[in-house]
Amino acid sequence: MLKKLPAMLLAFLCLASSSCQTREPLGRIRHYDLRQVFPDREIMNDRIAFLTEDYLNLVIGGHIYTVRRLGKPVAWSPDGKSLLLTIPQPGSVPLYHLGIIREPNWSWVEYVQKNVYNADANWGPYSEWIVFLGIPDYYATQKDELSEKMGIYILNLRSGEKRKVGDGACNPVWSPDGRMIAVTSHIADENAYGLKIINLGENWTKEDWTGPSSERIIYRFTTKYMCSGTTSSWFPDSRRLLVTDGLKILIVNLEDGSIKNVYEINTPRVEGWLEARLLPDGQHVVYKASYGDGWCRNDEDCQHCGPERGIRTSWCRTDSRCWRNEIVLINLKELTRKNITPKVEDYTLPTHYDSIQFVWWQERQ
Repeated sequence: MLKKLPAMLLAFLCLASSSCQTREPLGRIRHYDLRQVFPDREIMNDRIAFLTEDYLNLVIGGHIYTVRRLGKPVAWSPDGKSLLLTIPQPGSVPLYHLGIIREPNWSWVEYVQKNVYNADANWGPYSEWIVFLGIPDYYATQKDELSEKMGIYILNLRSGEKRKVGDGACNPVWSPDGRMIAVTSHIADENAYGLKIINLGENWTKEDWTGPSSERIIYRFTTKYMCSGTTSSWFPDSRRLLVTDGLKILIVNLEDGSIKNVYEINTPRVEGWLEARLLPDGQHVVYKASYGDGWCRNDEDCQHCGPERGIRTSWCRTDSRCWRNEIVLINLKELTRKNITPKVEDYTLPTHYDSIQFVWWQERQ
């Protein structure tokens, strides 16, 4: 039997061979000028967090701060000085830690809730509160309690107190006035998904608060992409919501129930979804698009398709000529569109841009 080789010799042999190649980290954003995105307003305090292959790129005013990938950015704090992350944990169970990084170095993580099953989180209207959806403290939960514990929770970051306020499927968003939470929810008796509003009432911060006062479905989604194509965000007045339904962007008015179509991609054979958010100024919408031609036009258009023209195949999505991934800004007043997708090192095809995650903080004026 061969004796164990010394560690130094193993390292040398590894470096000398092709069996232990290492790769350079991917996904830096070197340049991103916010002044070109908003030439008509002061944007030097605006902040965008872009998550790419290996990096978290923080565009803050005219500077870019880059740290190694920590987790997925999900929301800025109301003051823009902290960023909430969902941090995936290794293993076969989809568990996440909820962590916060803060200025000025953005690299030290403060864990605020660990081992959340299927975590989906957002910041509340006040810096000391966040909302998350999932099962908290998964390893401390008995198996017969899992379904009961699954739900939407509000968490006080100062005291650590958390309260279950309802249930939902994904994308919880807290209203600016603090009274309501919008969430994509399953409608059991209809076997469909809708946008649900949970009314917390006025006294939800009190110790004697007994729970939400009501909940109701205000919109029924038509998309088949549920949690990918069913985002929502509040207008500053807390009376209207910007809603994404697949490839449509709508404004839903809570007071009169009216629905206004803002933008829609409705071309023949198109498939995919948008993820749209309203910026805090209430005048601009930013969306990430992931869509393409669901049918191959011919062999030349999609090289990965079969030899027979007009044959539908999911392989089309791997071809950049059939699939689009971009980040776009819409001016609601002028109804103009501007592509604001960042240039990312080592990203050349649109399909690579599908992995970009981003969240925007805008200074209120």
